[in-house]
Amino acid sequence: MRVVLLALLLAGCSSEAEQQVRQYEMMKRNGATTAQLCGKGREVAAAYLAEENEMQYRMWDVEAGLACNQVALDNLRLTR
Repeated sequence: MRVVLLALLLAGCSSEAEQQVRQYEMMKRNGATTAQLCGKGREVAAAYLAEENEMQYRMWDVEAGLACNQVALDNLRLTR
């Protein structure tokens, strides 16, 4: 009973951004496409922006940008 209560309390301490990060990492481990990671990365960055966490926002904006740029490059290769 105590373990369940502790787990519930700790789960409530997570921010929206931290939950988004865990989802991103889970998606990445389970073979998400670059386009999916681009979208989720943008969601993570937006969550940190809403929390006014500038350092994490910048990091995730770059992370998402890298994934999104890879999608754009892949699309260019497909059209040639």
